[in-house]
Amino acid sequence: MLKGAPPASLIFDGDCGFCENFVSFAQRRGAHHLTFQPYQSVDLDLLGLNEVACQSSAFATEDGQVIAGGASAIAYTLRAMSRPWPTLGFILELQGVRQLAGVVYTLIARNRHWIQRQRGGKSCSFR
Repeated sequence: MLKGAPPASLIFDGDCGFCENFVSFAQRRGAHHLTFQPYQSVDLDLLGLNEVACQSSAFATEDGQVIAGGASAIAYTLRAMSRPWPTLGFILELQGVRQLAGVVYTLIARNRHWIQRQRGGKSCSFR
């Protein structure tokens, strides 16, 4: 465990409105034991991450260690929420579904700035 590291967290792009919306969604649904941290405020070197990776993927950490990225990090966050969201989190990790979830996550991550603009919200600064 890294000294001072939160027990469980989701590292996300703090310059991304789409990502911020997901964090708000998770917090409203009971994911209170998770710490949500924009990667811009995290010592990425301590986690073995870099800015390029964090601009295209969210990461779940436990005790200062990265345990999941991308769709698996979202599934981890869903499992931390109140019902019915943990069920979806477990389904996303099933073999076969995990691969499809990864493809969908990649498509959303690549187009999140466009998606957010279509919704009329804060657009991502990274393109």
